[in-house]
Amino acid sequence: MGCRPDYISPDDSDYFVYRAGCDGTKRALERLSRPHPFSLDDDVGLLSRGDHYTVAALISSGTLDVFDLHLFHSESKAWIYRKVSVGEPQRSFPLVIPENCGRLLYHDTSTAIAIGGEGGTMSWVDLWRGILFCDALCDMPTLRGVPLPLPLELVSCNNGLGTELGCPKIIRSIAFIKRGTNDGADDCLKLVHLEANATCLPGTDDETGYPLFLMNSWAIVTWSNTKMTSSWKDWHMDCRVQASDITMDSQIKSKLLQFGLLPEPRDGATAG
Repeated sequence: MGCRPDYISPDDSDYFVYRAGCDGTKRALERLSRPHPFSLDDDVGLLSRGDHYTVAALISSGTLDVFDLHLFHSESKAWIYRKVSVGEPQRSFPLVIPENCGRLLYHDTSTAIAIGGEGGTMSWVDLWRGILFCDALCDMPTLRGVPLPLPLELVSCNNGLGTELGCPKIIRSIAFIKRGTNDGADDCLKLVHLEANATCLPGTDDETGYPLFLMNSWAIVTWSNTKMTSSWKDWHMDCRVQASDITMDSQIKSKLLQFGLLPEPRDGATAG
């Protein structure tokens, strides 16, 4: 599911679940009853349960650490609602968060991931702050927090004042990797983070309205987490790839230079 454009009212939105017809089952396209008064954007996930499924949406209630959990079970064809609270919060940040990075102090879901299992575990990910896990199929579900690695280069820049944190999807993504073992001991979360060294240019992009940047350099960092507890120490850096370590042919270099994704080479130097 994707984000609904701002100009479309929730009352004018329809949502569908498509069954791909795997394992000999028939392909099907089902329309859900409308989840009024909220809409299904980044806060919703789909949990497969054999012949059935559950759609789960976690909506902020306006009260810190309290959320509204909305569930749609394919058997009943109706939405149910309950309030859930964070029973096990993630641990405190390991450093002082500067005022410019205040976005880290509250949960705003970027994406939802279905984990599955007996309790029907769903996770709502704030790509800046952390993850809220919930056994959505339990009679009395609660939320537990799991932190994400901090974007240290953004928190510590500007002489320790940090910088405003915009949309995290530009530089972060996450996935749940299921290894296939019965006990799930090898399952893990994988986080990919882009460290960007860029110069802000005057003006804004004509299409998106976002500021323009010249990319000076960048690095890709990957992290993994198999324990998924409230501890920061569960995350382990897998690798870090610096742009300068990557070689590419002249045609690709030309395209990257053309779109500003590589800096123009200085006198006597080559872009690489």
